[in-house]
Amino acid sequence: MSIVLLDYRKKIFIDIIDSTNTYLKNPAFEPGSWIVANSQTEGKGRNNRKWTDIGDEKIIFSGKIQFNTLDLPFTLLPIFVAKAIVMATVKSRPEFETVLKVKWPNDIYLYDRKVSGILVESEIIENKFIAIIGIGINIFGSYLPGGLESAGYLLEHSDPVLKNVLLENLVLSINEHILLMANKNTIQTEISWLYDRLYQKDKLIAFDAGTSIMQGKVIGLTEQGFLLVETKSGSRYELMDTTPNFKVLKDE
Repeated sequence: MSIVLLDYRKKIFIDIIDSTNTYLKNPAFEPGSWIVANSQTEGKGRNNRKWTDIGDEKIIFSGKIQFNTLDLPFTLLPIFVAKAIVMATVKSRPEFETVLKVKWPNDIYLYDRKVSGILVESEIIENKFIAIIGIGINIFGSYLPGGLESAGYLLEHSDPVLKNVLLENLVLSINEHILLMANKNTIQTEISWLYDRLYQKDKLIAFDAGTSIMQGKVIGLTEQGFLLVETKSGSRYELMDTTPNFKVLKDE
Protein backbone atom coordinates (compact mmCIF):
# COMPACT_ATOMS: atom_id res chain seq x y z
CA MET A 1 0.00 0.00 0.00
CA SER A 2 1.23 3.48 -0.77
CA ILE A 3 -0.12 6.91 0.05
CA VAL A 4 0.89 10.17 -1.60
CA LEU A 5 1.05 12.57 1.33
CA LEU A 6 1.31 16.35 1.31
CA ASP A 7 4.63 17.55 -0.05
CA TYR A 8 5.99 20.78 1.35
CA ARG A 9 7.63 21.48 -2.03
CA LYS A 10 4.21 21.46 -3.72
CA LYS A 11 2.82 24.48 -1.92
CA ILE A 12 0.67 26.89 -3.94
CA PHE A 13 -0.15 30.40 -2.76
CA ILE A 14 -2.94 32.50 -4.23
CA ASP A 15 -4.13 35.78 -2.76
CA ILE A 16 -7.84 35.59 -3.66
CA ILE A 17 -9.56 32.50 -5.04
CA ASP A 18 -13.09 31.21 -5.48
CA SER A 19 -12.52 27.94 -3.59
CA THR A 20 -9.29 26.20 -2.63
CA ASN A 21 -11.00 22.80 -2.79
CA THR A 22 -12.36 23.44 -6.27
CA TYR A 23 -8.97 24.70 -7.44
CA LEU A 24 -7.14 21.55 -6.32
CA LYS A 25 -9.62 19.26 -8.06
CA ASN A 26 -7.97 20.21 -11.34
CA PRO A 27 -6.02 17.13 -12.51
CA ALA A 28 -3.12 19.41 -13.37
CA PHE A 29 -2.30 19.51 -9.65
CA GLU A 30 -0.64 16.29 -8.58
CA PRO A 31 -1.43 14.47 -5.34
CA GLY A 32 0.71 15.96 -2.60
CA SER A 33 -0.14 19.49 -3.71
CA TRP A 34 -1.60 21.94 -1.22
CA ILE A 35 -2.82 25.48 -1.47
CA VAL A 36 -3.13 28.45 0.86
CA ALA A 37 -5.16 31.56 0.08
CA ASN A 38 -5.73 34.86 1.84
CA SER A 39 -9.40 34.94 0.89
CA GLN A 40 -12.11 32.86 -0.80
CA THR A 41 -15.08 34.28 -2.66
CA GLU A 42 -16.96 30.96 -2.86
CA GLY A 43 -15.72 29.01 0.13
CA LYS A 44 -17.39 25.61 0.49
CA GLY A 45 -18.87 23.98 3.58
CA ARG A 46 -20.55 20.65 4.13
CA ASN A 47 -23.99 19.85 2.71
CA ASN A 48 -23.74 22.63 0.09
CA ARG A 49 -23.29 25.30 2.74
CA LYS A 50 -20.92 28.21 2.25
CA TRP A 51 -17.78 28.70 4.32
CA THR A 52 -17.45 32.37 5.24
CA ASP A 53 -13.95 33.77 5.75
CA ILE A 54 -13.74 35.86 8.89
CA GLY A 55 -11.01 37.64 10.77
CA ASP A 56 -7.79 39.47 10.07
CA GLU A 57 -5.55 36.43 10.56
CA LYS A 58 -6.75 33.06 9.27
CA ILE A 59 -5.75 29.91 7.44
CA ILE A 60 -7.57 28.92 4.24
CA PHE A 61 -6.10 25.61 3.15
CA SER A 62 -6.71 22.61 0.91
CA GLY A 63 -4.52 19.57 0.32
CA LYS A 64 -4.71 16.66 -2.14
CA ILE A 65 -3.85 13.17 -0.90
CA GLN A 66 -3.93 9.98 -2.93
CA PHE A 67 -4.49 6.50 -1.52
CA ASN A 68 -3.44 3.74 -3.90
CA THR A 69 -5.92 1.36 -2.29
CA LEU A 70 -9.63 1.35 -1.57
CA ASP A 71 -9.26 -0.89 1.48
CA LEU A 72 -9.08 1.76 4.19
CA PRO A 73 -11.65 3.24 6.61
CA PHE A 74 -12.12 6.50 4.73
CA THR A 75 -15.10 7.46 6.92
CA LEU A 76 -12.47 8.32 9.54
CA LEU A 77 -10.88 11.04 7.43
CA PRO A 78 -12.79 14.07 8.82
CA ILE A 79 -12.24 13.27 12.49
CA PHE A 80 -8.61 12.25 11.99
CA VAL A 81 -8.04 15.56 10.20
CA ALA A 82 -9.78 17.25 13.14
CA LYS A 83 -7.30 15.64 15.52
CA ALA A 84 -4.48 16.74 13.23
CA ILE A 85 -5.68 20.35 13.54
CA VAL A 86 -5.89 20.11 17.33
CA MET A 87 -2.41 18.63 17.63
CA ALA A 88 -0.89 21.18 15.24
CA THR A 89 -2.51 24.01 17.18
CA VAL A 90 -1.34 22.66 20.54
CA LYS A 91 2.19 22.23 19.18
CA SER A 92 2.11 25.87 18.08
CA ARG A 93 0.45 27.17 21.26
CA PRO A 94 0.53 24.66 24.16
CA GLU A 95 -2.00 26.63 26.21
CA PHE A 96 -4.76 25.21 24.01
CA GLU A 97 -4.09 21.63 25.06
CA THR A 98 -7.10 21.21 27.37
CA VAL A 99 -9.61 23.62 25.82
CA LEU A 100 -9.85 22.64 22.14
CA LYS A 101 -12.61 20.13 21.35
CA VAL A 102 -13.54 18.11 18.27
CA LYS A 103 -17.18 18.73 17.38
CA TRP A 104 -18.24 15.65 15.43
CA PRO A 105 -18.05 15.26 12.54
CA ASN A 106 -15.92 18.11 11.20
CA ASP A 107 -15.42 21.16 13.43
CA ILE A 108 -13.02 22.37 16.10
CA TYR A 109 -14.40 24.31 19.05
CA LEU A 110 -12.65 26.54 21.56
CA TYR A 111 -15.01 26.41 24.52
CA ASP A 112 -18.37 27.04 22.81
CA ARG A 113 -17.05 28.79 19.71
CA LYS A 114 -16.26 27.26 16.32
CA VAL A 115 -12.72 28.18 15.35
CA SER A 116 -12.11 25.68 12.56
CA GLY A 117 -14.06 23.72 9.97
CA ILE A 118 -13.22 20.81 7.67
CA LEU A 119 -14.56 19.77 4.28
CA VAL A 120 -13.33 16.48 2.81
CA GLU A 121 -14.28 15.82 -0.80
CA SER A 122 -13.25 12.65 -2.60
CA GLU A 123 -13.39 10.72 -5.84
CA ILE A 124 -12.20 7.33 -7.05
CA ILE A 125 -10.08 7.24 -10.21
CA GLU A 126 -8.67 3.96 -11.52
CA ASN A 127 -8.98 2.29 -8.10
CA LYS A 128 -7.25 5.19 -6.39
CA PHE A 129 -8.98 7.22 -3.69
CA ILE A 130 -8.30 10.95 -4.11
CA ALA A 131 -9.13 13.15 -1.12
CA ILE A 132 -9.27 16.93 -1.16
CA ILE A 133 -9.03 18.13 2.44
CA GLY A 134 -10.26 21.68 2.99
CA ILE A 135 -9.56 23.46 6.28
CA GLY A 136 -10.43 26.90 7.58
CA ILE A 137 -8.97 28.19 10.86
CA ASN A 138 -9.98 31.51 12.44
CA ILE A 139 -6.88 32.77 14.23
CA PHE A 140 -7.70 36.38 15.14
CA GLY A 141 -10.25 39.00 14.26
CA SER A 142 -11.28 42.35 15.69
CA TYR A 143 -14.99 41.59 15.31
CA LEU A 144 -17.47 38.86 14.39
CA PRO A 145 -19.80 39.42 11.42
CA GLY A 146 -23.52 39.14 12.02
CA GLY A 147 -25.19 35.80 11.49
CA LEU A 148 -22.20 33.80 12.72
CA GLU A 149 -23.11 33.60 16.39
CA SER A 150 -21.31 30.29 16.98
CA ALA A 151 -18.04 31.40 15.36
CA GLY A 152 -14.98 32.52 17.25
CA TYR A 153 -11.22 33.02 17.11
CA LEU A 154 -8.28 31.19 18.61
CA LEU A 155 -6.68 34.39 19.87
CA GLU A 156 -7.91 37.52 21.61
CA HIS A 157 -4.92 39.50 20.37
CA SER A 158 -3.11 39.62 17.05
CA ASP A 159 -0.14 37.31 16.50
CA PRO A 160 1.07 37.56 12.88
CA VAL A 161 3.73 34.89 13.48
CA LEU A 162 1.29 32.15 14.48
CA LYS A 163 -0.19 31.64 11.01
CA ASN A 164 3.04 30.43 9.42
CA VAL A 165 4.04 28.34 12.43
CA LEU A 166 0.62 26.71 12.59
CA LEU A 167 0.56 26.11 8.85
CA GLU A 168 3.90 24.29 8.91
CA ASN A 169 2.78 22.16 11.85
CA LEU A 170 -0.56 21.50 10.16
CA VAL A 171 0.96 19.97 7.02
CA LEU A 172 3.12 17.65 9.12
CA SER A 173 0.25 16.75 11.41
CA ILE A 174 -2.12 15.91 8.55
CA ASN A 175 0.45 13.53 7.07
CA GLU A 176 1.02 11.91 10.46
CA HIS A 177 -2.69 11.36 11.05
CA ILE A 178 -3.28 9.99 7.56
CA LEU A 179 -0.70 7.31 8.36
CA LEU A 180 -2.35 6.64 11.72
CA MET A 181 -5.69 6.19 9.96
CA ALA A 182 -4.11 3.72 7.56
CA ASN A 183 -2.70 1.60 10.41
CA LYS A 184 -5.39 -0.65 11.84
CA ASN A 185 -3.29 -1.19 14.97
CA THR A 186 -3.52 2.47 15.98
CA ILE A 187 -7.14 3.26 15.11
CA GLN A 188 -8.70 2.31 18.45
CA THR A 189 -6.17 4.40 20.39
CA GLU A 190 -6.94 7.38 18.17
CA ILE A 191 -10.70 6.85 18.50
CA SER A 192 -10.34 6.82 22.31
CA TRP A 193 -8.40 10.08 22.20
CA LEU A 194 -11.03 11.64 19.96
CA TYR A 195 -13.90 10.62 22.21
CA ASP A 196 -12.13 12.10 25.23
CA ARG A 197 -11.87 15.38 23.30
CA LEU A 198 -15.35 15.21 21.78
CA TYR A 199 -17.46 18.34 22.19
CA GLN A 200 -20.61 16.19 22.32
CA LYS A 201 -19.22 13.65 24.81
CA ASP A 202 -21.90 12.56 27.32
CA LYS A 203 -24.29 15.20 25.98
CA LEU A 204 -27.94 14.80 25.10
CA ILE A 205 -28.60 15.31 21.41
CA ALA A 206 -31.54 15.30 19.03
CA PHE A 207 -31.26 13.37 15.77
CA ASP A 208 -33.38 11.98 12.97
CA ALA A 209 -34.20 8.27 12.89
CA GLY A 210 -36.39 7.49 9.91
CA THR A 211 -39.40 9.79 10.13
CA SER A 212 -38.93 10.43 13.87
CA ILE A 213 -36.84 12.89 15.84
CA MET A 214 -35.12 11.02 18.65
CA GLN A 215 -33.14 12.06 21.71
CA GLY A 216 -30.21 10.20 23.15
CA LYS A 217 -26.94 10.47 25.02
CA VAL A 218 -23.64 10.39 23.14
CA ILE A 219 -21.72 7.42 24.54
CA GLY A 220 -18.90 6.84 22.07
CA LEU A 221 -17.39 6.70 18.60
CA THR A 222 -17.23 3.56 16.50
CA GLU A 223 -14.12 2.37 14.67
CA GLN A 224 -15.65 3.83 11.50
CA GLY A 225 -15.92 7.27 13.14
CA PHE A 226 -19.70 7.09 13.56
CA LEU A 227 -21.34 8.73 16.58
CA LEU A 228 -22.76 6.19 19.04
CA VAL A 229 -25.95 7.35 20.76
CA GLU A 230 -28.11 5.63 23.38
CA THR A 231 -31.74 6.54 24.09
CA LYS A 232 -33.36 6.36 27.52
CA SER A 233 -34.98 3.07 26.51
CA GLY A 234 -31.54 1.58 25.86
CA SER A 235 -31.73 1.57 22.07
CA ARG A 236 -28.46 2.42 20.34
CA TYR A 237 -27.93 4.25 17.08
CA GLU A 238 -24.79 4.73 15.01
CA LEU A 239 -24.93 8.08 13.23
CA MET A 240 -22.90 8.30 10.03
CA ASP A 241 -23.44 12.04 9.66
CA THR A 242 -25.49 14.90 11.01
CA THR A 243 -29.15 15.13 10.00
CA PRO A 244 -31.47 18.14 9.52
CA ASN A 245 -32.62 18.03 13.16
CA PHE A 246 -29.27 17.09 14.69
CA LYS A 247 -28.32 19.35 17.60
CA VAL A 248 -26.86 19.30 21.09
CA LEU A 249 -29.53 19.77 23.73
CA LYS A 250 -27.62 19.74 27.03
CA ASP A 251 -25.22 17.79 29.21
CA GLU A 252 -26.77 14.56 30.41
